[in-house]
Amino acid sequence: MRLSYTIAALALTLAAPSLQAGFTISLDRNTGYYSGNGGEFTATPQGPFQAYLAYYDSDAKYPATGPQTGFQTFCIEGSETVGIPGTYNVQLNNSAIQGTVGPGGDPIKKGTAYLYSEFANGTLAGYTYTPGTAREASAAALQQAIWYLEGEAGGVANSFVTLASTIPNYTDPNFDGVSRAYPVMAMNLSTPNGRNQDLLVVVPEPSTYLAAGLLGLPLLLVLRAGRQARK
Repeated sequence: MRLSYTIAALALTLAAPSLQAGFTISLDRNTGYYSGNGGEFTATPQGPFQAYLAYYDSDAKYPATGPQTGFQTFCIEGSETVGIPGTYNVQLNNSAIQGTVGPGGDPIKKGTAYLYSEFANGTLAGYTYTPGTAREASAAALQQAIWYLEGEAGGVANSFVTLASTIPNYTDPNFDGVSRAYPVMAMNLSTPNGRNQDLLVVVPEPSTYLAAGLLGLPLLLVLRAGRQARK
């Protein structure tokens, strides 16, 4: 079953279309969790970004046993690269910022956000969460589905794409300027030497911070207590 969230407060500054935050992660991949060139990646957040671990089910965090210090994530762009292991600055955004669609970058699609939110909840249908070869195969298939939905090279229209297509308007942007269909954003990664890959992350529920007239203002986010979902 999914973890119950306790009340937490995060002082975040919202600015359309980005949620501004000076976050840092270390990034790696681990045997039994990935296959091929994409995810799963293990993102270990630093400093205040560690609070985001609370938005993930234990099955979507690393390691499988003991203190879980990282969350699992996937690439958005097929043509971008990242060095493993490495440490990166993180800018949260609604888009992959080096994408080719629109002046603000390549927006995350609803289908992508839906699949990743289900993955993070530990409830993605057809996904094997037990580390090993079966999870590696699931990770490869989910990465291919994300690339397909985002129009990237390496994408494959597999069963996860079929699952994403069951939600309304799954090819539309996840954020429409008013609300976010699923609580997922892009982590735009960079180092002092330049831009790197864009990865997915679960963020606080849209209803906690996307109220009318509040975009662009500092806002204290109070997360709902006792939030549960079936697994």
